[in-house]
Amino acid sequence: MSRTSCHSRPRPTALRLLTHTSHRRPVREIVETFDMTRNTATYLTMNSRILLLTFVLVLALNAPVLLVADIRPVPALPSEQLAPSEGSPKYAAVRADLLGILEDDQKYRLQFDALSKTYSLSSPEMMELSKKMREVDSINLAKVKAILEKYGWLGPQDIGRKANLALFLVIQHAGPLTQREYLPIMREAVKTGRANGSSLALLEDRVAIGEGRPQIYGSQLYQEGDGPLIVQAMEDPDHVDERRASIGLPPMAEYVKHWGLTWDLAAYKKQLPDLLAQLSRQHAQRQEK
Repeated sequence: MSRTSCHSRPRPTALRLLTHTSHRRPVREIVETFDMTRNTATYLTMNSRILLLTFVLVLALNAPVLLVADIRPVPALPSEQLAPSEGSPKYAAVRADLLGILEDDQKYRLQFDALSKTYSLSSPEMMELSKKMREVDSINLAKVKAILEKYGWLGPQDIGRKANLALFLVIQHAGPLTQREYLPIMREAVKTGRANGSSLALLEDRVAIGEGRPQIYGSQLYQEGDGPLIVQAMEDPDHVDERRASIGLPPMAEYVKHWGLTWDLAAYKKQLPDLLAQLSRQHAQRQEK
């Protein structure tokens, strides 16, 4: 992928970039954004909001799948500035471990963000950095799995919000099999106040799309080639805003404004059969690999 193709139009501030190995045409999928003060999610500033930026890259035919997440520096949460020991003393050691994991999770992603301004995504420099990130992700995942096996999904009241966020991010940066494995656990964690519903919505939608099913909350958008950004296929779009409101997410009309889009429900419903067919084709392509 050339630098020209990446920058021929303004890049969305938060996106997931996927280049299918079956054809080399880029597909950009946008992931849900979060208000950190409400959801304690991390991220980079856009229109005074803090966003999570995630990239998934498959760079060329026969190349390995590279799972990469680009996360800008995490601003200190106001309450954490006042209470550095946030969480229960019982889990102080676990909290320290998770904060270290969070730091490792972001280190190479910060470098990725900086290098992406200079090098193309398929350059040796970016490929080497992606390899390092995958290695760190693998180590972090083993650590988080051990924590989850021993303690379950610890909540902000146990380990603080940043450490709690680390649990979600490591699972989110894992492969689809791991995401599916921990989705039921995260559902239970949300019910008991140990994880954020908005984070769960992102995971639910990503697992659904990965399995070839329509998404639930409309968090996944994509762009194929130089075409327009489009909300990926979702179930029952008539009631998506009700579902989003139930977990504290803004209406679709407000959400898509972040990418200069206008939410037209009637037009989306007309397009939905084609989106469902496309989702099915993409899933079939992944199954063939």
